[in-house]
Amino acid sequence: PAVDQLIDAGAPAAERAKIERLALEVAGVESAHAVRTRYLGSRLAVDLHVEVDGGLSVADGFAIAKKVRSKLVEEGPHVADVIVQIEPHVLRAP
Repeated sequence: PAVDQLIDAGAPAAERAKIERLALEVAGVESAHAVRTRYLGSRLAVDLHVEVDGGLSVADGFAIAKKVRSKLVEEGPHVADVIVQIEPHVLRAP
């Protein structure tokens, strides 16, 4: 994807889906969405929103965010950096 990297393109849909799946594997993550990616050379910068129990402390939410970041850097598709935004989980009507 050399040309895509030059024009500041993001990762293909399959890689974004894998990033979301990996985030959902982290204990405490109720939902993951708004996954955005951007190539930094041949590696990816990732920004995503993760929902956790709204009753958790800030410290607990931060700990979950750190685990999500580590998992994505270690197991994600060419991930170089991750920004995780923590949100309270809200039940949505079906």
